[in-house]
Amino acid sequence: MSDAIPEIDLSEFRDMFIEESREYVRAFNECLLALERAPNDGDTLNAIFRAAHSLKGIAATMGYDTLAMLAHAAEDVLHKVRDGNWALTPDLVELLFAAIDALQALVDDVAAGGAGGGDVTSTLEQLRGYEPTRRNQVFSEKPGFSVEQPQQPATTMIRIDVRHLDALLDVVTEMVIHRSLLARLGRRYNLPPLSEALQVHDRLLAQLQDIVLKTRMVPVGQVFGRLPRMVRDLLKAEGKSAQLVIEGEGVELDRTALEALNDPLVHLLRNAIDHGLETPAEREASGKSPSGTLRLAALRERDMVVIEVGDDGRGMDAQRIAAAAVERGVVTAEMVAEMSEAQVLELVCHPGFSLSKEVTTVSGRGVGMGVVKRQMEMLRGSLQIETQVGQGTTFRLQLPAMLALVEALLVRVGDEQYALPTVHVERAIELDPARIERVGGRELLHLEEGMLPLRRLGELLRVPGCAPQPRHALIVRRNGHIFGLRVDEVLGHEEIVVKPLPTALHGAPGLAGVTILGEGQVVLILDVMSLVQ
Repeated sequence: MSDAIPEIDLSEFRDMFIEESREYVRAFNECLLALERAPNDGDTLNAIFRAAHSLKGIAATMGYDTLAMLAHAAEDVLHKVRDGNWALTPDLVELLFAAIDALQALVDDVAAGGAGGGDVTSTLEQLRGYEPTRRNQVFSEKPGFSVEQPQQPATTMIRIDVRHLDALLDVVTEMVIHRSLLARLGRRYNLPPLSEALQVHDRLLAQLQDIVLKTRMVPVGQVFGRLPRMVRDLLKAEGKSAQLVIEGEGVELDRTALEALNDPLVHLLRNAIDHGLETPAEREASGKSPSGTLRLAALRERDMVVIEVGDDGRGMDAQRIAAAAVERGVVTAEMVAEMSEAQVLELVCHPGFSLSKEVTTVSGRGVGMGVVKRQMEMLRGSLQIETQVGQGTTFRLQLPAMLALVEALLVRVGDEQYALPTVHVERAIELDPARIERVGGRELLHLEEGMLPLRRLGELLRVPGCAPQPRHALIVRRNGHIFGLRVDEVLGHEEIVVKPLPTALHGAPGLAGVTILGEGQVVLILDVMSLVQ
């Protein structure tokens, strides 16, 4: 019998290592941002030391030696800071941020299937050879960036493979589809025992559905927490100063939507820093504080989540935007003359539009706002821009809190049925012909709130066999604009399961997905955000 210890296969723990390592790197990053503002905060010093120590330990256990060495070198430096032997000077902060970036790159290499390797020789030598130039040196002035992150209460968490959650959601959504069929059968045969059983079934399914959907909900803070470091570095590169105020980190959003939200937020914050905020000298010259304010906030409004990205900078000049759009051939002068200010501001989302005269490391390529708009449309959301020249700009991203199940209004156009998410529909009305006026080939609807443009859904979708004078209309709000949408018939409300479009329909304007009704009928889900441009 051999006394040799069998080799342990650690590959099964790789995914857990990647997840935990990313958490430690994120904590390292967030703590260092906090220490840049308050270098003598003992709790934060202990927390950042634990992050480096824990990362070193799990990297060594898994055999990722380069990662372990770098984390160990950072831990040694932090140990001297924590014990009071070294001051956390600005140059040491920059070195530690460089170490964080190198650690993140090594973890990303593991996630990509590598061995956690990379050339970190320079950073490692700087950490090991670091000597403070002045022992008592501290930050002589406030850094150009600061952030408020309220403390969140601790919760008990377990790790579950997201594939299991997705499979569970698929089962529940199929049950929701069949619930509609059972409800129709109950109404058709009018059997009291069946009706009672269906009521109990409906209540239990609603509870199960709520629980399963909540497992997909994650706090927006998981994305918000990635952004302060980027903001800090960009402000420093631009020579600007600002405080980043973060609010509503605990607001929850569907996991799929949250993953898609990172790029839009990055683009908006980069634009705010490059285009929105003035330099300290420019701000003082206009009577402002030399340090500006950036705001990143989340709030819940009914079934929607609103993300606001704002700055107190120079604001956006609608006339300048219109002139630039005409000059670049995006629109004509005649088209601009008929636009509202909100519509003019939306021109910044046109592909290739930019007010920058030159391309910088921050922005100026004309792709940022187009990405934001496209991503919002993919998520069945909307984008609004609120601005005041000299005072600042706020971008409001509004998107459904849950993506898998939505409340929808079913309508008929010709022989076809369509579903419209109710979050964009204010109400359905029966049309009074006396309230409809034709002006220049367009229909206008007179309502208490004023005159609204009136469009025909059948014409927009090119559906044959539509009623010549549709008798119903949906009052729809799109990006702050209200209009009427004429339909042949309003069939009622229903909770629907959103499924992706077939490949042949990908990219089709005005379509957000498909759903299956209880009797097996496939119905297209309309996206009013892109249906009427």
